[in-house]
Amino acid sequence: DYKVKVNVHKQDVDAMVWDSGRRRDLPNVMSTLWASKTVMQDGNFLCLVNDNGSYVLSRSDDPLAGTWEKAVLPLPFTPQIESFNATSDALYLLDGNDQLFMSDDMGQNWSDCGVAWHSVIGVYGNKLMGVMKDADGNYLHAEYAQGAAIVGSQVPNGFPVESMSNMVMASNEWTSSQQAMIVGGIIADGSNALHLRCSDVRLLIRRQSVPIGQKHRLPGRGSHERVAEILSGRHEEILVLAAGFFQDQQVALRF
Repeated sequence: DYKVKVNVHKQDVDAMVWDSGRRRDLPNVMSTLWASKTVMQDGNFLCLVNDNGSYVLSRSDDPLAGTWEKAVLPLPFTPQIESFNATSDALYLLDGNDQLFMSDDMGQNWSDCGVAWHSVIGVYGNKLMGVMKDADGNYLHAEYAQGAAIVGSQVPNGFPVESMSNMVMASNEWTSSQQAMIVGGIIADGSNALHLRCSDVRLLIRRQSVPIGQKHRLPGRGSHERVAEILSGRHEEILVLAAGFFQDQQVALRF
């Protein structure tokens, strides 16, 4: 058996305050930030902001020092800031019509990649990963690298298709390659789900209306059924936490 321990902090997060000496302001020009997204590229932090209608890209190898190189981008389209991502050799953005654009000169010039994506998930290796939507309304995994677009399999039920967290890479002594993880997002039916996904373990939190303490069987892909146990919540609306290895092994979860 495998056990995963989930710790819940008792501190009210809304009561926590960071004093000015422990935080840094986002880089800006006009000081009127409407949206922002920060990614990594070769050890540098790249922060793209919508600053009062201007799109400013800032770069720093030490953001805690508060020193950024800033440039106003001459974008030929209106970008979706949340789609901003970077491989080692290019920057990527979706425009307002879901067209994918790339730049290989730090955002000074942009070219249309010739594909339309519903959302961008992140970067794995040097490939841009995303979700596209076909003519029948199906969501499909997609990749883009070095001018080549690849359409993959259909996105499984419960996998977020938009509004997910930044994709985080992790590795350890038991893995032969890096694992990619994302949290949160909106799934295909429009509902919210907290979904931590990597190559081995899948955790899914959904809102359910079932009695506290009752075990509830969630539908899985093929034979991969997950058994969830209510860990905490209210009678009307509680959180169901389910987990399972893809090889049909169950995971015990405890707070």
